[in-house]
Amino acid sequence: MALLVGGPVGVVLGGLLLVAGPRLLSGLEGAQDRSRREQFARDLPLALDLLSACLAGGAVLATAVRAVADAVPGPCGDRLGQVEAALAVGSPSAEAWAALCEGDDPVAGPAARALARAGEGGAPVA
Repeated sequence: MALLVGGPVGVVLGGLLLVAGPRLLSGLEGAQDRSRREQFARDLPLALDLLSACLAGGAVLATAVRAVADAVPGPCGDRLGQVEAALAVGSPSAEAWAALCEGDDPVAGPAARALARAGEGGAPVA
């Protein structure tokens, strides 16, 4: 902007574009991506409740994750399937549970960290 407009006005516009540009571009989310993100946000509480019920019933964590991944369709089930696959091949718990949270999800992030800590330390999750 400083080169196109020139002068102090161009410098000010360039600074504004530098600050606001990334925020504006991040808002350009496709309809399908937005729909999947919203469906994940809707399904996650149910999936966590189901996971809690399975664990409270005595299921092993990997088995519980597989059962919930099969029961919850869509992006939440897909991500839980990725977690289960990572756990099945022996990935570290924190790495496996990272598949659950993409970005800065306010619910999935803390839940994934708590489940990872429980998987590493053996603390009860339910």
